[in-house]
Amino acid sequence: MLELHLQEHRLTPGLVLLESTIADAFRVSRAPVQMALRRLHDEGRIQRFEGRGYVVPGPPGKPLVPVRANPTLAGLDVTLTRENPEEVARGSGNRIAAETQRAIEAAGPFGRFRLSETLMAAHFNVSRTVVRDVLGRMHERGLITKDERSHWLVGPLTDAGLRDMYEARIILEPSALRRAAATLDRAALARMLERVEAARAQLPRVEPALMEQIDHDLHVDCVQNIPNRYLADLIQRTQASLTASHMLTRYLEWGIESGSITEHALVFEALLQGATEAAAAALKTHLERSLDRALTQLKVISVIPLPAMPKYFVPSPP
Repeated sequence: MLELHLQEHRLTPGLVLLESTIADAFRVSRAPVQMALRRLHDEGRIQRFEGRGYVVPGPPGKPLVPVRANPTLAGLDVTLTRENPEEVARGSGNRIAAETQRAIEAAGPFGRFRLSETLMAAHFNVSRTVVRDVLGRMHERGLITKDERSHWLVGPLTDAGLRDMYEARIILEPSALRRAAATLDRAALARMLERVEAARAQLPRVEPALMEQIDHDLHVDCVQNIPNRYLADLIQRTQASLTASHMLTRYLEWGIESGSITEHALVFEALLQGATEAAAAALKTHLERSLDRALTQLKVISVIPLPAMPKYFVPSPP
């Protein structure tokens, strides 16, 4: 839907697009909005700027002034839809994929589940063809598996699986940060460090949303700020461990260790000083220690009740 607004030049040039405000406007979760904004940026339809979020581009050659306004007052029509059924289906598929991926990452630590195509189609009010296409793409990316009866399966996230994901992150993320370091905006980095200090002041009960934003600052806005989208996609796939950790922290009402806050601060401080190798080394140390913390969280899962899951997640014996 955002794509259609941009194609028809319905949005005010310079309008700042934030995940939170767009999600609120369309009454959806932030996950599909994040995916849509990243894709539109990759396609050159929206731009990054010094502040947080993205901006709607204006006429070439004219200076662009960021406009921080209510999106619905700046041209966003939440009732606007595509007339082409194929476009509608593709848009639905992207939304379903984003929401389902988030649910998959949250469910993994709690065991093994089967994804019911019938229940999923009813949940999202789409055809099973759309659901099957979404699940097929997820299977290709390794997010879900299939059993001998062609059932779509999720989880379980095991110690070994967690170690594998972190091993990949330890290899990929510091390398990506080295490539991204020169392109990162100093003012944005300073704001990231301010958020870390705000979290330090809240220890040990840091607001989950603040901690999730800090992790997003580092592992998405910094690490994935690279032109190699194939590498960025690989990194994003390994970060299912990060989403699971956030979910467990919220569910278990777990306090945040001061060491984690210090580790984030060291990375941002090194980036601000232009010390790229020091930042990469600090990130590597942070990931190694995060693995130990994540393994501790995973051990607790066996003694706590299963949280509420979407109805299309059917418990499946190992």
